[in-house]
Amino acid sequence: MNEQQDRTEKMAQQQQQQAAAFQAQFEALRAKLQASLGSFKVEELLNDYNCVINTENGLSEWVEELEVEKKELEYINGKLADRIKQLDDELEKSVAEAHHLRKEREYFASNEYKQSLGDVFSLAIAKEWVDGISVNMKEEVVQTILADTPNVDLAATATFMAKYEALFDNRYFYVDKQSIDVESTYDNDARDQVSELGMKVLVYGKQDEAKVVKVVVVAVEQNTDEPNVEGNRVIGVGVNENNTGVQYSVSTLHVLILLLERLNDQYIKKKKMEVAIQRRIWDLEMKIIFLDNTLRTRSINMSLGHSDEIDIPDTEPVDHVAEAIVLSKFDIHLLLYAVDLSASWRHEGHIPLLRDLEEKVVTMAEFLRLPNFRGCKITAGDPLSDGAARVTHTTPPTARLDYIPPETGAMEVAEQPCQKVLAEKEKKRRKA
Repeated sequence: MNEQQDRTEKMAQQQQQQAAAFQAQFEALRAKLQASLGSFKVEELLNDYNCVINTENGLSEWVEELEVEKKELEYINGKLADRIKQLDDELEKSVAEAHHLRKEREYFASNEYKQSLGDVFSLAIAKEWVDGISVNMKEEVVQTILADTPNVDLAATATFMAKYEALFDNRYFYVDKQSIDVESTYDNDARDQVSELGMKVLVYGKQDEAKVVKVVVVAVEQNTDEPNVEGNRVIGVGVNENNTGVQYSVSTLHVLILLLERLNDQYIKKKKMEVAIQRRIWDLEMKIIFLDNTLRTRSINMSLGHSDEIDIPDTEPVDHVAEAIVLSKFDIHLLLYAVDLSASWRHEGHIPLLRDLEEKVVTMAEFLRLPNFRGCKITAGDPLSDGAARVTHTTPPTARLDYIPPETGAMEVAEQPCQKVLAEKEKKRRKA
């Protein structure tokens, strides 16, 4: 019993000693901790920590704003890249157009072009007017009209053909060649081109048997009932393995005059073509599409003349027939009215005034020497005095034609005898 009590007391003493030692160790650690905490600035660290947290939040918001701005700049950069590409394309196109305009200006400013455009134009007007008033009239009546008409250069009409043929001693046909996709005739652009046409000469045949069928005025759409012209479109069909046609653009006035002169001499009486073609000799531009290799040469001989002087290299094999298209550059009705060759009154009771591209009033001589009639117009000038009237030198219309296209409704139609036929008749009369 005593022994157990002694053991218990001894264990209690050991526990008290351990507790005291632990307490002492705890107090030492607390003292050490307090000493350590005393050497740091706790409040300052907390403030710094809060500042860092606030800065981090601000930076996060700034990053979000920068991301939004980055996306906006990327969108703007894409738009600018597209604009740069567009400007590069426009610059390339402008350079090509500038080169083309320089070439046009070179031959528009050439003496040969001015001569063919001005002199031949004036001579052609005089010749056609004199020929027109001579239809079905006696010589004394014609001479009376000429004597009473001021500013008529009879010498010019007499020397017209000589000067006209002399033009072809020089080589300045200004023929451009380009390859055109035939299938484009189904596009809207081609249809727009059709709507700009003023006249079309249709031909058909094989090799040297090619003939002019008819001259028609083209309205908004191509005619669909013309015979022997497959598709009857601006550009022919089925030309070669690449499905492309060859187009020649002739821009000199005298070439077109020669074409119409030959049409008048060779085909009008045989085919009874519209005589209105005789009153359209002043169109400035003609496009001829040649789709047969042999027919191409024949077409040049027939329509241009002196083809041996024209150097048109062409190695493309083709196997179809041709169309020749005449583009109007100026309202021929108004021009005929201005030179007293038409009774179509556009400005009744007023003197007509010719105006150039800059709206300046020009004389007929100045007008005829303009390099391009596109944009020119005729406006009403001062009113005519009381009792005054413009003298119109036209022949009465005839009923020979069964059909005149609507665009030529205001044009006077007269039958002009073929000079070659008259010459043959005169030879036969003399021999008899």
